[in-house]
Amino acid sequence: MAFGTMQRIARDDADADTRKRAIFWLALLRGTPGAELAKTALYNDSDPDVREHAVFALSLQPDELAAKALIAAAEDRALPRELRKRALFWLAQSESPVATAYLEKVLLGAHR
Repeated sequence: MAFGTMQRIARDDADADTRKRAIFWLALLRGTPGAELAKTALYNDSDPDVREHAVFALSLQPDELAAKALIAAAEDRALPRELRKRALFWLAQSESPVATAYLEKVLLGAHR
C-alpha cells in the first residue's frame, strides 16, 4: 500500500521536489522496483531536474544493479547529453567491478 502511494507521488505529484524525494526513497529502499521507478522517471518525467535526480537515484542501487542501470543510461543516445554525463559521473563514484570494467573499456577505447 505505501509503495503504491509513493509510486503515485513519484509519477503524478505536481511538485517536482516532492517527486524527487519519492524517487529517492523508493530507489533507496525498494531495490529493483525502486530502480524501475527511477528509470521511468529518467525517461518520462517532464522536469529536467527530476530526470537528473533519477540518475542519482539509480546510483543508490546495489553495486551491480546500479552499474548496469547507469551504463544503460550513459549509452542511450535518446537521453540528453547532460543526463548521460551524470550517469558516467555516478559510475565513476561506484566501487562496482562492473562500473570499473566499463569505464576502463571506455577510456582505453578513446585512446586507440
